[in-house]
Amino acid sequence: METTHSWLAHKASRIRSILFTNGDNVWSCGDTDICVWDKMSRAKLKQLNFHSHRIQHLSIIKTESMFVVCSCSRDKTIAFWDPKKLKFLGKQEMEDEVLCLLESQGFTYILGNRSIIIAKKS
Repeated sequence: METTHSWLAHKASRIRSILFTNGDNVWSCGDTDICVWDKMSRAKLKQLNFHSHRIQHLSIIKTESMFVVCSCSRDKTIAFWDPKKLKFLGKQEMEDEVLCLLESQGFTYILGNRSIIIAKKS
């Protein structure tokens, strides 16, 4: 494997998840923050803050009208972000810490610390 790009993304914390959006953007999460980078120039486009505890996972889902980035956190929330405008869209509070979220074949799967939620997309 040939390395084409490399940079120090989160100086104070370990990177827990990365996500690629809009072709040239890379999203990464450390503790409670998300950084969005330009893949080619390695310039930080924006730092996004919402969560009060460690972010465990980043994922992207398709709504009726757009793609949405989701950040899953130990603070028992899923935050939703606009990947084009790099803006906070809202949150979903959960009963458990949120470790992971993914979509497959019309279902959304949410993995908690002690729970699994399966929801059919409407």
